[in-house]
Amino acid sequence: KLMKILITTTVSSNFIEDFYKLYQSISQYNQNFQILCEFVNINEFDKTVLKKLKNLKCIFTSKEFHNYEQLKGYCTNRRIYLLNKAFVNKMKFDYFLYTDANSICVGQIDKYLKTKCKKDITLFSAEKDLINPDLPKTIGPLGTNYYGLIKGGFIILKNNLSAKKFIEKVKHKLKNYDLLWFADQESLSLVYINYKNQN
Repeated sequence: KLMKILITTTVSSNFIEDFYKLYQSISQYNQNFQILCEFVNINEFDKTVLKKLKNLKCIFTSKEFHNYEQLKGYCTNRRIYLLNKAFVNKMKFDYFLYTDANSICVGQIDKYLKTKCKKDITLFSAEKDLINPDLPKTIGPLGTNYYGLIKGGFIILKNNLSAKKFIEKVKHKLKNYDLLWFADQESLSLVYINYKNQN
């Protein structure tokens, strides 16, 4: 039985060509998927093209930013809100995935999930041991040195209560830092450490 997979991502106009490549690579190898994507400040031509793509649900956002850093911060932090939206709306999928728009799919996601992702939450760390890492000296936007330890560009969640509560906690921790680059990765790290200590 093929698992149903919801893939979420966020795309600004700077990465629209990357998204088309991602979409094509996913479609080439997979059938049992839907993509939920927030497009930020996308032109009308691309909107028309995107609306015609199969298995793609679009959220179009128009928003002004003071600078490019704020745009980057907004887009990178939206991944948590999209994942939370999937849980809140009780979408009928076995797995929720987040991937960056400039990723490429090289095979059947279903097979990868069945063999590699048996836990409720799968995150990818820059350190072998996130619980006792050799922490960098850089202080992140939330005021800790858990800065960039988790690679937020790829997040895999089973559609269950444990993963739902995890994302709710990350969203709560992130709520005052929506425009800050790396805030989502720091929030993921802090909540995940607490999650690991309780499980």
